[in-house]
Amino acid sequence: MKEKLITAIIMLMFFAATFSNYITVFASVYDLKTYEDTVDYTLPNVVYDNKNFKRTDFLVNSIKDKTIDMLANDDGTFTICIEPENNKDENYIYIREYDKNMTCTKTLRIQKYLSAYGSFAKDDKGNYYMFYGSGKKVETNNLAKNMVLVKYNSEGIKLRECYFNEPYNSTWGVKKPKIYKSKMNIIKDKLLICFGRDMYKDESKKSNQSSYAVLFDLVTFTNISNSSIFSIKSLNRDLISEEEGFIALDVGYSNTEDKYPNAFKLSKFFSNNVTSSDVFSLKDNNYISELGGFSKTKTGYIICGTYKNSENEKSSSNIFLQIVSSDMDIKSDPVFITDYSDKSMENALNPKIIYAGSGKYILLWENLDGLGNYKGTYMAMVNNLGVLQGSIKKLDECRLNSMDNLIYSSNSNKIYWATNSNNKIVIYELDPGEDAFIEEIPCTKLILDKSSIELTEGHAAELFYSFEPEDTTDRDIIWESEDKNIASIDENGKITVNKEGAVNIIAKVKGREDISATCLVKVLAHKDETNNTKVETDT
Repeated sequence: MKEKLITAIIMLMFFAATFSNYITVFASVYDLKTYEDTVDYTLPNVVYDNKNFKRTDFLVNSIKDKTIDMLANDDGTFTICIEPENNKDENYIYIREYDKNMTCTKTLRIQKYLSAYGSFAKDDKGNYYMFYGSGKKVETNNLAKNMVLVKYNSEGIKLRECYFNEPYNSTWGVKKPKIYKSKMNIIKDKLLICFGRDMYKDESKKSNQSSYAVLFDLVTFTNISNSSIFSIKSLNRDLISEEEGFIALDVGYSNTEDKYPNAFKLSKFFSNNVTSSDVFSLKDNNYISELGGFSKTKTGYIICGTYKNSENEKSSSNIFLQIVSSDMDIKSDPVFITDYSDKSMENALNPKIIYAGSGKYILLWENLDGLGNYKGTYMAMVNNLGVLQGSIKKLDECRLNSMDNLIYSSNSNKIYWATNSNNKIVIYELDPGEDAFIEEIPCTKLILDKSSIELTEGHAAELFYSFEPEDTTDRDIIWESEDKNIASIDENGKITVNKEGAVNIIAKVKGREDISATCLVKVLAHKDETNNTKVETDT
């Protein structure tokens, strides 16, 4: 019996070693560290009350929690911007700089220019940018400025300011910035701010909400364009940048009387031109979906959110992904990551997505029951097409707020986020594992070198092909002949003619058989001529 057990173990070890060369396995062990930094500014203590993360209803996000924005710097250090909640210090913003070991190296206390803090950014020279709003209603034709962008140097000294309002004219005569979930990003000498706004038909009646974006030239420090993204009843947004410009994602909802549908809206801001597309529409106009953010892939974008099946009153809120092409024309069906089925027991909340290098995309979310009781924080790893890699993991001693932003540091290859808890800044550092995946690049077009060819009986020819994009990971071709009695083709694209006639030779991309190309082969009766082949190509 002992000998049989040893033999079985050896065989298992052999098979494991053999197949490990072909199978990528999601690491079952992750590493999560927590850093707690006691807040002591040699000023009146600042208390960050996050309500102990309790929620009275699972559809109510922690929108009253103050944001702690976190940035990963190119040198491996970190910057955190904090807005206190207590009355004694509510007119100030704190900036904290941390080294690679999460030791605070500098604290700046900056007085707000206007009452409401929106967001901040940092350029490669160490300058800070703050976006503030007044929270006051302003009529469209009123010259009063109710928002401001302020630039500070690395020591917190103000360098420049630009007050502005919304020159966008519409039937909504009165507007108020709603900036607590605003986003800001910098590309070279341009800065874009995306934020929400309340709109009123008159001073007394609130009518609607929508999104807005303002583009700044950092050389002249002026706003150079204003764009209404117009996601009705805008709830949340995310913003990323790439070499050509900025990409914003917004989510909003409407009721049956609204003109605009419930949707996740993707907008591009390239060279002062704005293009938008509804990438995911919600079926139920009375249901609010939650935005989890999005990331850039080699071929487009991967979007994360929560969605509830509105046809079932008991259905839970679940995590979904959607893959969108760079031109926003191709949108995949939703890919669901969770399958919670009873909203009284399980609901996905506070979803997040972040690219974590090596072709990996990490999803994080919290699971709450219908009464808002916390049941755990979970992590999943997917590739660029939203395919789950391995199993979903539960993270221990880890919490998420609705406005916590995940960041990825290429210096450490780890994920970070910060939150507030009882006079402490809590920073999470997550190492999801070292597995790397080949990022899938779908083929969009297959091209043959010949569109038609004439051959005489007894002769052969070969077809060659190319892909768009050239670096697609879909490299396998399936060849077919509609009539092998006339002409056949082998796996290498070599055509053999058998008798007189005409037949289509079809090439298909394996796994994407809807992408194909065709060559018409005309077989002529044998003639004793020197030139027996005529080729026609597309022009």
